[in-house]
Amino acid sequence: MLDRAYKYNDRINEYLRKLYDTEYAKYYFISNPYYDGFDNIPESDYSKISRVSMDNDKILGLMTATISRESRLITNLSLINFTEKTNYIFSKDAISFIDYLFNSEKVESITWYACTENKKAVRIYDSIISKYADIRIAKSTPVRNAYYTNKLGYLDAYVYTLLSSEYRNKISHKLTNDAHSLTRG
Repeated sequence: MLDRAYKYNDRINEYLRKLYDTEYAKYYFISNPYYDGFDNIPESDYSKISRVSMDNDKILGLMTATISRESRLITNLSLINFTEKTNYIFSKDAISFIDYLFNSEKVESITWYACTENKKAVRIYDSIISKYADIRIAKSTPVRNAYYTNKLGYLDAYVYTLLSSEYRNKISHKLTNDAHSLTRG
């Protein structure tokens, strides 16, 4: 279940601090160029939309989207699973978050970045893109030397872009197929 993140600010920051220097999350902090550090998550969704994935009272992960309301663009999407394991509820909530951005916020496109070395995230993001778009169009070739860190040196990144038109086309096609299968049954 998705919930507004600001209500859980202290708990989220505790999770992020624990993950900060771990092998599991090192690419999250590198490939999130708009990461603001450990601070208060704003109550307002005006420039950054933040949600948590919840299972009862347990926070499974954090999802944020930096939004330009004037141009109706998401300029960075960020997802981090605090459980460090593949989690069905978190995955379902991530798709719901993307659906929310297109359907409720009426954005025209969502762009995000992933370090090429982060194989698990790349696999997950490829899966998300293939659900809604043509992967050959929506995923860039690696951008060379996109990030630099003292520990890892230069790192390459993929840029993902999901367009509202492709999203709506895929959803419409899925609903049509679902309707056809119901009439045949």
